[in-house]
Amino acid sequence: MKRVLFTLLVSPLVMSSLGRDLVFAEDTGDAVVMVESVQQSVRNQKGQLRFCYESRLREKPSLQGTILVAFDVVGGGVEQVAVLSNSTGDSELGTCFSNQITRWRFAPDVDLAVEFPFYLEASASR
Repeated sequence: MKRVLFTLLVSPLVMSSLGRDLVFAEDTGDAVVMVESVQQSVRNQKGQLRFCYESRLREKPSLQGTILVAFDVVGGGVEQVAVLSNSTGDSELGTCFSNQITRWRFAPDVDLAVEFPFYLEASASR
C-alpha cells in the first residue's frame, strides 16, 4: 500500500484548498491519480469535520491546533483510522474526527495509507 501525506487547513468558516501537498509514494501516474482522487473526496466530505470543530468551539471558543490522522483507504472505504497527534488538547474533537473519517467514501480503485494533518483555527469573527 502506498503511503501519502497531505496538508489541509480546516477553519470553521473557510476551509482552504489542499495547497501544500506532499506525496510520499512511488511517483507513478497511478499514485498521482489516487492522490488527486483522495484530495477531491476530502474536499467533498470535510464539512463533517467542520461540524465537529464548530461543535467543540461552542464549549471552547479558543480551541485551535493540529490533528494528525492516519487512515487506510481500501476499495473505496476507510478500514482503519488513528489520531496520531492532537495538539488541540481536546480528545472529544479527535474522536469526532475519527468517527467521521471512518464513514468517508472514496473512489473504488483507491488503495492508499494516508496521513492527513488538519490545521484548526477559529476565524477572527468568532
